[in-house]
Amino acid sequence: PAAAPAPAPQAQEEKPVRLPLRPQKPDNAFVAQRVAESQDIAFLMQEAQVILGRLINNGDSATLLMMHDYLGLPIDVILMLLQYTVSVGKANTRYIEKVAMNWADEEINTHEKAEEKIRSLNERTRAWGTVEQTLGIAHRSPTKQETELAARWVLEWRFSPDMIREAYERCVNQTGKLSMKYMNRILER
Repeated sequence: PAAAPAPAPQAQEEKPVRLPLRPQKPDNAFVAQRVAESQDIAFLMQEAQVILGRLINNGDSATLLMMHDYLGLPIDVILMLLQYTVSVGKANTRYIEKVAMNWADEEINTHEKAEEKIRSLNERTRAWGTVEQTLGIAHRSPTKQETELAARWVLEWRFSPDMIREAYERCVNQTGKLSMKYMNRILER
């Protein structure tokens, strides 16, 4: 009798390759090479130091090069992004990198789009300031939802501080506390 054929070996399941959530930064040697061969990259590094008001370290240089080469942000847009982060007092490398990834996702890749984005961000900051002052909230960074609601009330719906204050008072009278969601329902009506 013939021997039974050996069972076919089980194909090992291939695990999907996980892409990093954050782009990989170039190493110091690659950064130095790019600075040496490109006047534009050298200019970026030099201007970044001026804007940030400090010498940039290897990590900063790698982040800037990643923003240009990997995220595809033009040098003028990167410089505008740096100026914006300095203007809001958040010029640390991690925040700069986060903003750059958001801008790349939103395709903020021209001078005009960067100007519009910065204008919009500044308007939203002022809207929160109006709400913060009107409601007597101690100065702090707002949550994403608070920023959205403040922008809606002040920029979209164009409510005066008096109307926002009225919604606040009705909210507190009904609930005993500040609830921006509840205030939003009042203002919607």
